[in-house]
Amino acid sequence: MRLTQGQKANCKRRATVATVFTRAPWVRTPEQVAESLFRIQRHAAADGQNPPHPESQRVGASLLQGKTAVIQEVAQEMQRRDPKGIKTRVALTDGDRALQILVEGTLRVRLLLDLLHVLEKLWKAAYVFHAEGSLEAELWVLDRTLRILFGEVSQVVKGIRQSVTKRRLFGAKRKTLCGIADSLHPIALVCAMTNTSAGPSPVARSRARARTSSRIAWSVPECAGLRRWPRPSSNSEPYT
Repeated sequence: MRLTQGQKANCKRRATVATVFTRAPWVRTPEQVAESLFRIQRHAAADGQNPPHPESQRVGASLLQGKTAVIQEVAQEMQRRDPKGIKTRVALTDGDRALQILVEGTLRVRLLLDLLHVLEKLWKAAYVFHAEGSLEAELWVLDRTLRILFGEVSQVVKGIRQSVTKRRLFGAKRKTLCGIADSLHPIALVCAMTNTSAGPSPVARSRARARTSSRIAWSVPECAGLRRWPRPSSNSEPYT
């Protein structure tokens, strides 16, 4: 096919993909989530703890329709399945802030961010401080993941920004870390708005996260021969 004037060769277009399904709630602790993501010794699943399977899953993708049209179709499908609105509705998106705003405004649901997209940024930050594939890098990401799961996203963002200043980083390293901190900042704002006074205090959350971090870290195979593992300091500074 001959290209018309103004068209470029090998031009890629991004498809909009959406899926709608119904699933029973599956409540997990931050420790259980972390165990499923890192190469640690997992505890045997208790009876009835297997994840429920999605029901009546419908998947759609389009290169021609925009995000708005696809999300409108998702809204129609949700209304068809739950016309009385008695089910709990949530939406999972990636880190595209424009997409998050569009989904939240159109579907009127509780918005969730895919943790795997956050982990990509954490691994990228870890490799600024530690060698790629090292135990220190894995423990760094493990600690930050637990902080995020315990609702301490703002502390993670603050720690990354402080690391840039205290270590006097410039050039590509500074640009990488500042970009990661900026991308995590909207998540911190969402967490701050959703935290209620009825929940655990920040001190209680911090202590629970520290206990969980130590317990999980000792399950990492490489930590088996260590007398102690590199612990994070009281602030959000990375391991040294």
